[in-house]
Amino acid sequence: MNLIDWAVILIVVILVILAIRSGRKNRCSGNCASCQTSCSKCEPGSVAPFVERYRKDHPKEASKP
Repeated sequence: MNLIDWAVILIVVILVILAIRSGRKNRCSGNCASCQTSCSKCEPGSVAPFVERYRKDHPKEASKP
C-alpha cells in the first residue's frame, strides 16, 4: 500500500467517526431544551403525529380464538 491508499483510508475512517458522533449527538437524551423532536421522553404518553394517524387508520381488532 502506498501513501495515497493510507490517506484515503484515514479520510474514510475520520468521516465514519464523525458520522457516528453526529448520530449520537442528535438523539434525544431527556433534555428537552435542546431536543427538536417530539419524542416520548419529552412528553410521556405522547406519540408522534404519524403514529396517531396510523393508529386511527389501523385500529386494533379483538383477536378471535
